[in-house]
Amino acid sequence: MDLARQLMERQADGHLPAMRGTISSWGTLSDSDLGLILQRLKPINDAIVLEGDKILGKIEEVYSLGSSNMKATLEAYLRADEAAYCEVQKVASEMGVQLPTYKDPRDSFSSLGAAEQTAPPFYGGGDPDLPVQAFQDGYRSGTFVQEQPAQILDRIGETFSADRGLRETVDPQSFLVTPTGSLSEIEDLRWSAGIVLGSVDWVFEQIFGFSLLDEVVYKPFAGDWNRVQQASEAWTHVGGALGAVSQNTTGMLPAMAEWTGRGSEAFLGAATVIAGADSLASSAAGAVSVLISGLAILVKEISKAIGKCLEKIANFLITKAAEAATPVAGWAVA
Repeated sequence: MDLARQLMERQADGHLPAMRGTISSWGTLSDSDLGLILQRLKPINDAIVLEGDKILGKIEEVYSLGSSNMKATLEAYLRADEAAYCEVQKVASEMGVQLPTYKDPRDSFSSLGAAEQTAPPFYGGGDPDLPVQAFQDGYRSGTFVQEQPAQILDRIGETFSADRGLRETVDPQSFLVTPTGSLSEIEDLRWSAGIVLGSVDWVFEQIFGFSLLDEVVYKPFAGDWNRVQQASEAWTHVGGALGAVSQNTTGMLPAMAEWTGRGSEAFLGAATVIAGADSLASSAAGAVSVLISGLAILVKEISKAIGKCLEKIANFLITKAAEAATPVAGWAVA
């Protein structure tokens, strides 16, 4: 029971505040992130972030309340245990037998250890080129296939074991990695302005360290594609973390099966409902990620349209320059 209290306390005091921090830091888009064209969508994004923070705050309160209630329940059991021991000690004394002083079990309680699992390898590594991405996906799939049967057997064994230890199944904060966006897409936007401007911009970036097209043209008007994509990834990471919290909650059930009675039934029922709610919240976070990803695609398409316009202007100016540089024939064409 005390390990269950510690586990719920860890979710409430550590993991969920970290999720809220991720949404606040990476999910909030500024006016400059959305650009001049899409600034009207900022209130919608702000409302989504605010609502997400409220939901995470409510889940945090649930786990905090669960931890407090478990602590109160445990203390009630200990008081009853101590009272029963004192009665036995009194009877034994009347019979001439001296029992040792009652020893509070809390003195020997163990601490909750580290989580058994973390996020999969390469999790949150951004959007690499296709061969690397294929390798990472294959590695994750192979690892899942290898580990899943063992995890299922372990869970079955814990359920029927006489000694069911309680541990944190997954570390939710291992999913809250820094969003990286996709630099490969920014490279595509450069060349949407044509070979000439794209080449000039590439040389400019090699010399000065930043893309002139991206900083002076695309971001001010269409928005920062990479920043919006990072916001989408942040929601994905929070969804993964919420899924881990749900696993941690259901992971308590086999160990708590030794606890019987009305209190146990109430706890097991509540834990099941809370785990289901966490899973739904995880799905909702994934849906928000898809929505923000759609916004990132819109930013990218607007940037490409601007690039096409710049390409036409560049080609027009190049043609005029060629005409002006060709005596007589060029003037006639002009």
